[in-house]
Amino acid sequence: MFNSILILIISILITLLELPHLMKSKLVKESIFFLLILSFATFFSILLALEIDLPNPVNWFTIFIKPFSNWLYLNLK
Repeated sequence: MFNSILILIISILITLLELPHLMKSKLVKESIFFLLILSFATFFSILLALEIDLPNPVNWFTIFIKPFSNWLYLNLK
């Protein structure tokens, strides 16, 4: 639990350091992208700190590619 709070505090500090510069420079799209990426990173870091088992992204890729691979294999025989 302490690790999760520490990750959240560090993410807030990063936001407080980076976001004012981006907003001052009127980089709105970059600010949104920065917040989105930081949010995903914070979320997954907290899940890892809580030792929650996360699925492997390669498995997701395999699920989507397998039908195409089978079709291609059958047609190239």
